[in-house]
Amino acid sequence: DYGKASARRAVLRYRILEMQGERGIGLAEIDLVTGRFHQIRAQMAHAGMPLLGDLKYGDENSALAAKRLGIRNVALCACELKFRHPVSKREMCFQIKPRGEAFSLFPI
Repeated sequence: DYGKASARRAVLRYRILEMQGERGIGLAEIDLVTGRFHQIRAQMAHAGMPLLGDLKYGDENSALAAKRLGIRNVALCACELKFRHPVSKREMCFQIKPRGEAFSLFPI
């Protein structure tokens, strides 16, 4: 039973960093407040902004755009992870530059 009694709160914040109107795509920075399974993919699709390459939550337009641009994977990258170390309690931060076909479309 997946009724309201079993529903769990899922919160994220996002901001659009760049839009490429001619391609109908944009680059977003997403900050997860909670961390639910498929949360980013489901919430962005529900907001009308499905991720390129997302066949599960995306729509026909995002599937066509991904195919046209040669995007074969979900255009999602955990480029920054922050958490508090369980023993030392120090904040730890790890960063990488996003890679892949989808991210090469933007000057990151």
